[in-house]
Amino acid sequence: MSNESNSASNTAYFVPAANESGRGPGILVLHSWWGLTPGVKRLCEQFSDLGYCALAPNFFGEVALTVDRARELLAEAEPNKMADLVLSSIYALRTYCDEPEQPIAIVGFAMGASLGLWASTRQPESVQAVVSVYGTQDIDFSDSQSRYLFIRAEEDDIATEDETNYTQALIALGDREADSITIPGTHHGFAEELDPSYNEQASEELFDHVTAFLDNHFRSVSE
Repeated sequence: MSNESNSASNTAYFVPAANESGRGPGILVLHSWWGLTPGVKRLCEQFSDLGYCALAPNFFGEVALTVDRARELLAEAEPNKMADLVLSSIYALRTYCDEPEQPIAIVGFAMGASLGLWASTRQPESVQAVVSVYGTQDIDFSDSQSRYLFIRAEEDDIATEDETNYTQALIALGDREADSITIPGTHHGFAEELDPSYNEQASEELFDHVTAFLDNHFRSVSE
């Protein structure tokens, strides 16, 4: 193991719902260029505790420990393989849900958010809600059947305010709805522990926004 990365298997991380059946609505969690980190796994477990089934595919097979290595992992990744993995993961997750015929939700971070936005237009019947955490896209959303939530950092020179607004405008042109929340005092990467901009309080606030959005626009499991 180098000092810049942790080796990891390519196996996805799946957590069944924390109920008697182990089944519930499905949430696909798509990681950023840091890889399938312990923080991403804990997020899946938090969703499980709420009654969701959560699946996080592993795009890289390792966890980056520096920004430079994270950048390398993203540059080395094959976009078509990542796209195929997202679509196959959606199919796999639906088979584990309490109602496999029902669509899932996607929660993605940066790179993963962009993939989630894309997937909502490629398998529109399979995706009902998408949360994009500092991620954008430049695609046609006219085939989408999703509701969207954008959560962005107040200071973000990667997923800028202009780029986020542009993505939301494309969604509106596709006759879909998108909400947007800006977390004050944050920078890109604030929700990820390995990122220099990590902000624990803001990360907790983000989770509250995500769960409220899922309750209102996906399938509530709090009843």
